[in-house]
Amino acid sequence: MTTADWFDYSSQAMANYIGFLTVYITFVSSYLVIAFLVAKNLSRQQVVLINTFFIAVSLFNIGAQAASSRNAYIAYSKAAIGVDDMLYLTTDQISALVITIAIFEIGIILACLKFMWDIRHPKSE
Repeated sequence: MTTADWFDYSSQAMANYIGFLTVYITFVSSYLVIAFLVAKNLSRQQVVLINTFFIAVSLFNIGAQAASSRNAYIAYSKAAIGVDDMLYLTTDQISALVITIAIFEIGIILACLKFMWDIRHPKSE
């Protein structure tokens, strides 16, 4: 592949990553709105179903984001090797970046579940 092909592939993979990230943000926001508005009125079975669906879809989305962003960065690095004075990341740096972002997003999932718990089990002060 030529340098231009690697840059093109990198752009396409990054566009996929941004699309997955947008879906993730929308999904998390929707979950929080639902938790805030109706969590008190849901049965235990409904909450288990909603949480299971939320966790499964979110983890799938995070995996898709990780794959897309890793492909984008690797393609960019392969393209940048062919261009003088262009900075790029090593494979280890790319993996560390992708894992860091995934851990942060998993933390967001846990925070959302905690929010649902707090809505359903308010502390009496």
